Amino acid sequence: MTLISDELFKPWYHEAIIILTLQRPPSCDHVIRLYDWFIMEEQDVLVIENLHPCVTLSEFIRQNRRHLNEETARRVLQQLTVALKHCLDRGVGPVTDLRRVLINTYTLQLKIMDFTYADLIPNVQYDSSRRARFVVTAVEGLYKVMKELIDRFPLWEKAFLSKDCRDLLQKLGHGGPAMIETLEDILDHAWLRDASTANEGEGI
Repeated sequence: MTLISDELFKPWYHEAIIILTLQRPPSCDHVIRLYDWFIMEEQDVLVIENLHPCVTLSEFIRQNRRHLNEETARRVLQQLTVALKHCLDRGVGPVTDLRRVLINTYTLQLKIMDFTYADLIPNVQYDSSRRARFVVTAVEGLYKVMKELIDRFPLWEKAFLSKDCRDLLQKLGHGGPAMIETLEDILDHAWLRDASTANEGEGI
């Protein structure tokens, strides 16, 4: 377990409630787990899951720019989409900065850990307008991550992107909400349907 001070989580109490909401059964493997929290006079503390060895997704992309490939990008996008769908189903959103998710550098398992700007919306499944806004935010974030990953591919990888990969990138970026109404639409896309082993395997 790792002790995280309130320097990283403010307002931490609000964030603790959100994480506890997300980890109620059935939980999601791609959301950080909260084990305990303490209110102290000089410092507030969250006790969270220790994902080791790990870096932020942004740092992972920077460190591996010459080794990224389509399969790695697929596994990242699949896990992020599953995590965002779980958040939406629990009425949590929007999760805005997906580059700050943690990634295990050996297994490539992802964990969303920053809910600083997220809100907890009761009965979001019955609020179609707000739910639609959450989906739009999620699609925009996924497009940015996917594009950043592909931009860091070696030249020979970029030159031979699969048709399905290019199609999903186009739908996330240029089609947006007109082509993607739900996060299930992304998970059902041909490029992600083969990512059933996203929680397993070795690093790149």
